[in-house]
Amino acid sequence: MNNLSLIKCKSCGTFNRNLDHCSNCGELINPTLIRKLSIEKRKKKIKDQLKEEQVTTENSFLYKLQNHRFWLVRVFAAVLHSVWVIIMAIGSFLAWLAAMISA
Repeated sequence: MNNLSLIKCKSCGTFNRNLDHCSNCGELINPTLIRKLSIEKRKKKIKDQLKEEQVTTENSFLYKLQNHRFWLVRVFAAVLHSVWVIIMAIGSFLAWLAAMISA
């Protein structure tokens, strides 16, 4: 008993037996290989998006200040970042408090 699989090509309609590519048009018809290619494309797309986000982060004003060559600018950036974090924490607490009071 042979494991013969008949696969119909989606582009030309030719039936093929145990082939990865269509014998008529050359289109990829093996579902396993199609799935692998799809996964590789998605991984590459995610990797490119992460690279783009990293470049955007590195171009931000605060990042440039934190990695400046002068120590005084780096200290100013650290103080600025700390103040921003404290203000966000107070704002978050006030939002939570307003939600608890209204509920």
